[in-house]
Amino acid sequence: MGEEVKMKPFGKVGRLPPESPLTPLCQRGGRGGFAALAAVAAAALLLSAPALAAGPPAVTAKSVLVMDAETGRTLYAKAPDRLHAPASTVKVMTGLLALEKVSPQKEVSVSAAASREPASRLGLQSGDRIDVQDLLYGLLLKSANDASVALAETAAGDVDRFVKLMNEKARTLGARKTVFKNPSGLPARGQVTTASDLACIFRAALRNETFVKIAETKHRLVTAVSGESERRRILVRNHNRLLWEYEGAGPGKTGYTVASRHTYVGEVEENGRKVIVVVLGSRRPWQDVRTLVDYGFVLAAAARPKDRVASAPTTPAHAVALGRFQGVEG
Repeated sequence: MGEEVKMKPFGKVGRLPPESPLTPLCQRGGRGGFAALAAVAAAALLLSAPALAAGPPAVTAKSVLVMDAETGRTLYAKAPDRLHAPASTVKVMTGLLALEKVSPQKEVSVSAAASREPASRLGLQSGDRIDVQDLLYGLLLKSANDASVALAETAAGDVDRFVKLMNEKARTLGARKTVFKNPSGLPARGQVTTASDLACIFRAALRNETFVKIAETKHRLVTAVSGESERRRILVRNHNRLLWEYEGAGPGKTGYTVASRHTYVGEVEENGRKVIVVVLGSRRPWQDVRTLVDYGFVLAAAARPKDRVASAPTTPAHAVALGRFQGVEG
């Protein structure tokens, strides 16, 4: 119903190489992680000594992670496994799962329950008809909660069944600490994720070209139909400010509640390299994200494909290699 967007065929795998469905997309630290980091750090110092000599950047977020989008390796992390409220970054899983279960061209009749969802919302009314594709634009650009419930009900029959599928999908991807309670990210007791888990879930979403196309769109006109033929055009604008402010910025998802503070997960590309950045509990999200992206590309340039890069080390030898490199918190 919305304006035509040239999109790849539904269901086609996206930019990342295919992986076995039995293999989690997450790569987690092992016994050799710190040794590999020391080697990469030494190389990074030769490539960009000024950038690393002062140690990792200061950020306001409680938990962060920078991942090589192609390999899934962690380049830098601070408290990557600390539990945190995800806010609307939950909608990454909602969008991914909806795309796996329902065709974007399917027309949806909006339920009364979906129409009662609080802001942020598209303003859908009970009985409105709208395509799944337009619901996805509302979900991933405007972070519309009414769209999230409409998608959940369409994909699984009701919200409870959809949430069960969300948690099953998280386990399949290796996101073992994440617990979903709703498809919107609105505050709910026990709904938690970690920076590591969120990066893995987002990396999985990047494999779906339709998800990528939607999530990197800056703005979109969507259409809802009421009654016989009353059409309402709704302009949605992407909350991901990086699309306007950082060259190479790609798909991303923001979130905010009073309890969670600002949350974010997104991908940025530079010189053929792509990094995924996660921030949870940030007071200055865009400053944090830009700082971490810059730092991540320095580390990515130094990391060889065979190297496994772990979270920030705490041993004196590694501290020497990276200047004032901080340890992992939490």
